[in-house]
Amino acid sequence: MADPQPATSIDICNITSIDTRFAAMEDRLKYYEDMHDRFTSPIMRFLDTLSTQMMNVQRDIAKLNDQHDFQEEGSTSIDSGLDSQAEWLQKEVKAIQRQLASQHKISASIDRAHSKSIDITTPATIDRHLVASIDTTSTPDDEQLIQNKMESMQEQLNELSAYAYIKIGWHQSSIEDIQERLHNISNAIQKMDE
Repeated sequence: MADPQPATSIDICNITSIDTRFAAMEDRLKYYEDMHDRFTSPIMRFLDTLSTQMMNVQRDIAKLNDQHDFQEEGSTSIDSGLDSQAEWLQKEVKAIQRQLASQHKISASIDRAHSKSIDITTPATIDRHLVASIDTTSTPDDEQLIQNKMESMQEQLNELSAYAYIKIGWHQSSIEDIQERLHNISNAIQKMDE
């Protein structure tokens, strides 16, 4: 026998579950985290390369010190100055790595149409070598070669540092843009829930 009373609107209404919305938000968060990982991995690779280059410079300085017995008192001050510069640069790299690691929850740029190329500028060549002449009359003395090598290494460190700061500045502005977009998304979701 047929039901004499038709179903009320409450009985046939489909209510979206909070769990469904929560699952969708979790999916979006996972997507943003994946985008962030793709965004930060080139930076981390660059910082690893920069750190390796700085360690190579320190190793070269140590080799130069081992190969030459300095007679002058002033030469040790050059070494300590370069050592402190290299230590400072290593601390800077570690600070940058910590900052990037702490911002791991920030997602990468969603709109790639507006992204700029990361490789706009590249540091000058890193592989500069001093070549002494075979003619011993025109060969600079050991101290001059060491001084030239240290100046060359200092230039390389400065170029790498400047390059890193340019790239970090670009990524920082991109991260700020992403934070603003995430905030707008969060506000839109809250308004939808109301």
